[in-house]
This record gives sequence, C-alpha cells and structure tokens, in this order.
Amino acid sequence: LLQGFFLGDLLVEPLKGSVTGRGFSEHLSPDAVEVLLRLADSPGSLVTREALLERVWGAGNGDEDTLSQAIAEVRRALHDTA
Repeated sequence: LLQGFFLGDLLVEPLKGSVTGRGFSEHLSPDAVEVLLRLADSPGSLVTREALLERVWGAGNGDEDTLSQAIAEVRRALHDTA
C-alpha cells in the first residue's frame, strides 16, 4: 500500500502524502495518511476509533481530537460529503 493504490478512481500515494482524482490533487498530513492506510488495510470492515488510535499513535499516545482532525482531513481529501 505504501507505493500507492487506487480507491475507486482516486490514486492514493502515501509516500507523497497525496490523493489525486480527476482534476484535483490533495495533500495529506502524515497523521491523515496513517489513518487512511489503516482503514485501507481493512476493506469492508468496521474499524473502531479505539483501534485507529492504537494502530496509528500507539497505546496511550493519541487523543480523540487528533483522530477527529485526521479523519476530517481524509474525508476532505477524498471529497467525501456523506
């Protein structure tokens, strides 16, 4: 996944921190890239906030606000309006 992968018609390039679609390219922070990678590792599965906190930041290191910001950034980059 680190080299890049498609999410529908979007190209996700984790090493560049970018999501590219038709006519746009969005930059992602390292935290947002890690969240997106963890979600992409589990297609079709529910990933809890607690699991994301532990997998991205390690036990006891992340906080809900940081996670919420990273998720919002991922959604913006994917042009998710749901």
